[in-house]
Amino acid sequence: MFLLPIADAPNFAARRPWATWSVIAVNVIVFVAARMQNRTPEAQELFLSTWGYVPLAPRVETFFTSMFLHGSWLHLGGNMLFLYIFGDNVEGRLGPIGFLAAYLAGGLAAVLVFHGLEPMGTVPLVGASGAIFATQGFYFVAFPRNSVRFVFWFFFFTTFWVPARLVLGFFLAGDLVRLLVERGEPVAHGAVAYAAHVGGFAFGFLLALVAGRLLPSAIPTGRRMGRDHEARLLLRHGLDALERGHVGSARGTFEILLQQHPESPEAGTATLQLGWIALRFDGDRPRAALLFAHAAEHATDPAVRQLALQGLEAAS
Repeated sequence: MFLLPIADAPNFAARRPWATWSVIAVNVIVFVAARMQNRTPEAQELFLSTWGYVPLAPRVETFFTSMFLHGSWLHLGGNMLFLYIFGDNVEGRLGPIGFLAAYLAGGLAAVLVFHGLEPMGTVPLVGASGAIFATQGFYFVAFPRNSVRFVFWFFFFTTFWVPARLVLGFFLAGDLVRLLVERGEPVAHGAVAYAAHVGGFAFGFLLALVAGRLLPSAIPTGRRMGRDHEARLLLRHGLDALERGHVGSARGTFEILLQQHPESPEAGTATLQLGWIALRFDGDRPRAALLFAHAAEHATDPAVRQLALQGLEAAS
């Protein structure tokens, strides 16, 4: 069985989220360079022990170097995937400098929480998980209506959307349970630092609440909106993403709109746009024709129905 998150929507990222990409690049470069320099398992373990954070023998520089170290390709890949999915949206809210500051501060908070719960620990803490969980905590507050797209394979292949808060809450709850169950037990080599995850998430969560107070227009936390307004907002973000060339984000946003608001007036336009995406970017004429036909039949706006008929002709 194969289950993996691959994207989120709507995407509120800047056109080029350079800070997020730079952090990913630094993590990958550090990992590859460390592997090339330390080729044996013994040398790799010594390197991680030297530059990872050890609570019993803390060094100031390791508060930060530990955030850019990983124990394996799987460890690195999982962390970078989640940073890629959630980081660009947060950067879009805070800007590149703000994002980098929040990322590093979140990683530092994760290390401090880990130290507080494991003050006599001798196993080095390594990995970007704490900083990434801080990013996810911020995302949880700032993007309450976003969804995450998963790929699923088990004798058949499909993709589906899950509310982002449900996904992030699931991971946080799992770490909280494991943290409570394993409380008091010494951290073993290669074990997951659940305390760092929880500490990072809490920092990002609180940061978003504070930012929501200071920047209510950028982070509209606590606002409640009707379903009609939410559908209009999704359509606007989908069209904006399409205009900026973010086809994947636009597709996801239109799909979420249809999933959550199938009877809204905006559903016809979303179906129409999905038809054009299928035709122009995927080259899938049969799917495009189905989408255009559905929009032509069910759209409430005469202009949308007319455009759908034109699309149906183009797809034929």
